Amino acid sequence: MKKTLALAAILSMCSLYAHAADQQNQQDEQGFYAGISVGKSNVSSRVVKESGDAIGGLNVGYQINQNFAAELMYRSMSFRLFDNLIGDQSYYPESHIGVSAIGRIPLSDSFGFYGRLGVGQTTMKSASAALGSQHETDISSGVGFDYQLTKNFSAKIEMTHFSKTGVNTTLAGIQYRF
Repeated sequence: MKKTLALAAILSMCSLYAHAADQQNQQDEQGFYAGISVGKSNVSSRVVKESGDAIGGLNVGYQINQNFAAELMYRSMSFRLFDNLIGDQSYYPESHIGVSAIGRIPLSDSFGFYGRLGVGQTTMKSASAALGSQHETDISSGVGFDYQLTKNFSAKIEMTHFSKTGVNTTLAGIQYRF
């Protein structure tokens, strides 16, 4: 009888420990994060055709679990340094701010594949100051890979397409999880 009670007590403690460890793992997968990225963009529309512009990006989000996150993102889409010099009257995509849903498939403990689907506003700038800016509602979709460097830092590579403006971006970045 004493052996049975001792065994039951040990099994109960192990069960509580396993449950607490599982809860801790779930909490480790949740939380806020912020990141910064650099890369290049390609624009191909009826008005603009440019490739290889240097771009940057910022993102903040909340990791709901290991498979899903919600994110607010900003992307510069073009660095045009010599506007107003040659009389260009066209519009080009300058920046995008939007929200995205992220779906992630872990491929190992530290490596994952993810997809992005979002919507936001793209600012279309004119090379002519007299024309001002326009704003387009733009759908974004993309795929990427991430690699967990440490508990808080990860690196990522991502390709994103902005459907209405015809912009494709390729970015490499780093993310910090709080």
